[in-house]
Amino acid sequence: MHLGRKEYFLLKLPTLGSKNVEMEKDFRDKQRKAYVIMRIIYDFSMAILILGMGFVVLFGEKLKIPQLTGVDPLFTYLFSGICLLYGGFRLYRGFKRDY
Repeated sequence: MHLGRKEYFLLKLPTLGSKNVEMEKDFRDKQRKAYVIMRIIYDFSMAILILGMGFVVLFGEKLKIPQLTGVDPLFTYLFSGICLLYGGFRLYRGFKRDY
């Protein structure tokens, strides 16, 4: 049976049924969940690193770290304070999960 050009193109057009829309929605949901999980891991790991750096610099004299024993106390307290504030903010963002 020979189909005319018009009928052939009408038969080959994809249909947008509810199954395709649902599959796309599932894909977007999985993609969003993966992004949220990645951001949570990133926020918590960065918070741990930055808070750890703040505590190490703050208690460098007591821990007897030779690189931090001769550092100016103003710089030590200022840098530690900034690290602790920003690390706390990253920790808050990790718990908040508003992405």
